[in-house]
Order: sequence, then C-alpha cells, then structure tokens
Amino acid sequence: MPDVEWDEEAREDWRVKVPRHLRKKIVEFARDHLDSTRAAETARAVRAATAARAAAGGDPDTMDCGGDAGGTGPFYWQRCITIEQRIQLNSKPIAQSGDTGGQPWDYVLVYKRLGWLNKGYKILGVYRNDEFFAAWQQLVGLKS
Repeated sequence: MPDVEWDEEAREDWRVKVPRHLRKKIVEFARDHLDSTRAAETARAVRAATAARAAAGGDPDTMDCGGDAGGTGPFYWQRCITIEQRIQLNSKPIAQSGDTGGQPWDYVLVYKRLGWLNKGYKILGVYRNDEFFAAWQQLVGLKS
C-alpha cells in the first residue's frame, strides 16, 4: 500500500467540503486506490467493457468510466470511485434515496507522486465533481 500524505490546503478542503460521514471513506479511498497508472488502467477497462457490451448487442455508449481518472506526471486526478463501483453503477443505477449527503464518488482528489522510486502520493486538493469539472472546462476552453 502506498504512503499518502495530505497537503495542508487539501486537508482543509477535506474538512470544509466533505460531509463528516464521508470523510473516513475518502481517506480510505486515497490510501487503498490512488495510483498514477489508474488513468491507463481505467481506459483499458472501459474499452474492454464497452466492446463486450457492444458484442452482446448492448449500447456501447452507456458504458463510460473514462472520466474517473486522468492527468500526466507530475499531477494526477481521480474520482473517489473504484472501477468495480463504476461498472456496477453503469449496469444497475442506484435509486435516488433523497439523501443529499452524497457519496465518495462525488469528490475528486488531485495529487502527485512523492518521488519516482517512492510509491507514495501527496494529495494537493479535494474537489466536488461539479467544481473540478467546471474548472477543467475553463482550462480547456469548453465553457458550458
């Protein structure tokens, strides 16, 4: 398991933006699932699942989990969702419970590697999906 450090600003983001009942889950996700190779793994999993769905006569456009991780060294981002959770959500959507507390996958972690030989990461920021993707759209010039 890689070491995970939290930048002070990221720790403050976590305290301010993440509801108390989700904080432990986000820390556990960071500890158990952060990986700078995840973007490539996610893309491969999406291609395989999409091809399988299309081969079975399903709509390949309904299988999309490529937007859950990305970046290139030294900075990466990752939604707090595992590939397994994403595939499960795509195959059987969760009914809305009226709970406005959200889920871990409603948050994105921005991070960097601690070093090429060290298998650890430093969390630089915690963002809600809407604020992260709005900033991303501005960055790439895709104003909504």
